[in-house]
Amino acid sequence: MKKFLTILTTSSAVFLITAGVMLANKNSVENNIYISKQIQRKPHKIEGDKLIEIGYYWDSHDRQVRIMRIPTYC
Repeated sequence: MKKFLTILTTSSAVFLITAGVMLANKNSVENNIYISKQIQRKPHKIEGDKLIEIGYYWDSHDRQVRIMRIPTYC
């Protein structure tokens, strides 16, 4: 019985270590999200002196959406 418990504990530990390494490697790969919709440039929406909505644009060099520069007069 003692031998069986030792074998069971060892195999369980090996399995957990292997599964942990596999999960860590799977999640460490850079996840790229591809958007099929073409992103259009959206300007800021300003009402009076208030910035209501923040504008954004697609930066094709870095392949990401960027926030447009917020004007200082708002």
